Amino acid sequence: MGALALNGVCAWANTSEFIVSGWGEAAITTGSGTVNITLTDLYVNPDSVSENMSGFIFTLSTTPGSASIATSSGTEITVDKTGAYTIGSSVATGWGIALDGATTTLDDLGDGATDTPRHTILGPPGSGGYASGGDGSIAGNKAHNAFLDQTATFTLDEAGVTASATVTSTIFQFGTTDGQGRSAGALVATPEPSTLALFSCAALLMVLARRRRASGH
Repeated sequence: MGALALNGVCAWANTSEFIVSGWGEAAITTGSGTVNITLTDLYVNPDSVSENMSGFIFTLSTTPGSASIATSSGTEITVDKTGAYTIGSSVATGWGIALDGATTTLDDLGDGATDTPRHTILGPPGSGGYASGGDGSIAGNKAHNAFLDQTATFTLDEAGVTASATVTSTIFQFGTTDGQGRSAGALVATPEPSTLALFSCAALLMVLARRRRASGH
């Protein structure tokens, strides 16, 4: 849990991290009516789009009244038929969102019938670029290029969510077939910064109190 000083008020946010070892990780921060997510594909030198991250599902301890994507972004990367790659500009992900009770789904799979997914998240390259073999769905594949380079970020508007809401479970999805290539994420044990946050908050309040006394208020 962390604290941010805003106009003299300590505003709290709750951050958790989940991982599928060697495949992907997610950092999720809940706040007042918002959920911020950073997704990272960890699969090194993929040679098939089945190894790309294409969706993320998470369940909260609080049931949101609604969910929408406020902003999303990632950096485009295009891989040619030799495995060489070109980094493009930052763009909106184009991913969709769905809410079912306390569970939110983010994905890049469109309607699953006529939409060919672009902007799946591509893991880091090998020392010489990306493998040009595999099933041919990455290197030089125009249907799936451009990808997103390793990371994508999302800011979600989720009505009723507060900073005290926790993430109870996550599922990472890989590949371009909806419902397949799914793996449950494991909660990562991270250093707890709440003590530092409390000290920072207390110090801020002490400074504000002194200023008020000095000004006669």
